Amino acid sequence: MTGEATTVINPDPDHSHPDPISQPVRHRVLVVDDNTDLARLTSYYLTRHGYQVATARSGPEAIEAARFFLPRVVLLDIGLPGMDGFQVAEVMREMAETKDATIIAISAHDPQSNPNRSLRARFDHQLVKPVDFKDLLALLAPTDSLM
Repeated sequence: MTGEATTVINPDPDHSHPDPISQPVRHRVLVVDDNTDLARLTSYYLTRHGYQVATARSGPEAIEAARFFLPRVVLLDIGLPGMDGFQVAEVMREMAETKDATIIAISAHDPQSNPNRSLRARFDHQLVKPVDFKDLLALLAPTDSLM
């Protein structure tokens, strides 16, 4: 890890997707993971299924990206540099931009192993890595109808 952080608001280099703010709220997903390859794979998969995707690689970067991107769903890794996923979720629940977003915890370990922190973070769902993309799409489907 080089320590540099980047936010990818539009993963395709020719910028053929429209501006994320002009898209319906139900289609915006913020992928937060310090594993760049996994974040790119997840972003690619979600983009191919019609979602507008932004990525962040650290806790502070996720909070900043959420302020701009206004995600309807946040896929949030627990083990992040800067702030862990529990802390990020707690902050996002207090932010006007993300207080009603669906926050899905994603971790190599079961987030319920620390139930007090999970309760404070108020995750809507929790997935254990490696994430089955069919399960992820099933969790996202109800958010597609939210406006």
